[in-house]
Amino acid sequence: MVSKVFFESPAHRAIKNVTTKFKMYAAYKRVANEMKPAEKIGLSDHWFAKHHPAYRKAIKIAFQIHFLDTVEQIFEQNKSCKIDSSPQSWAAFNTMRDPRNVDRVVDGTNGITLDFLLGVAAKLKVDVARLIPDLSEWIALATVHLITSVNRNIYNFPNLKDVELFREIVDFRAPDLVEKARLYTEFILGLSFSESDFEDKMKSKCDSAELQATLDRLPKTQSTKILEIARLIGEIVLTNRK
Repeated sequence: MVSKVFFESPAHRAIKNVTTKFKMYAAYKRVANEMKPAEKIGLSDHWFAKHHPAYRKAIKIAFQIHFLDTVEQIFEQNKSCKIDSSPQSWAAFNTMRDPRNVDRVVDGTNGITLDFLLGVAAKLKVDVARLIPDLSEWIALATVHLITSVNRNIYNFPNLKDVELFREIVDFRAPDLVEKARLYTEFILGLSFSESDFEDKMKSKCDSAELQATLDRLPKTQSTKILEIARLIGEIVLTNRK
């Protein structure tokens, strides 16, 4: 048993001083390694829910890509089944729309209206939910579009129409960016507090450290990718707030 005398001794006071200095050093280190403002914003701002032309366009293009790719996959399945009555190309929808308008949807010139969405689902005999991306994938694809549309010169992308360009990005030119965006999206959707709570928490160094600790529990390769995307998104959001 430790004597009470020890706790009143100079040795105990010396230990307390060392402990205090260590805690101060640890606190200083946390502040020194604090997240950059853009990273904080990228993790805390639900930009995809905001009323801004760039965000709306990113969400729209992400939806179009999923819709078009899913319909074309169904065409291929129908062809392999060799059932003549099943739609096997976009021409099958010419009876419910002017063929030129169908072509404009396919090349991305026209957006996908709700009535067109329902008509395609009915014609293909599939649940309409299959033609809409799930929450995580939708935000991830929109994230990729937002980043690449702002940084097109950096990524050296060709001057194609948005849908064509985005297909090239997702499929060929930046698969690593898509992977990072999916990690980022899974992380921000997995946070256990609301956006307004999060913005309040991020004003506190203590809660910033708590968020950093959450990131630190992930493999370093993952947390680095998440922060990279958060920084890019945060820089865009900060610019759009001006």
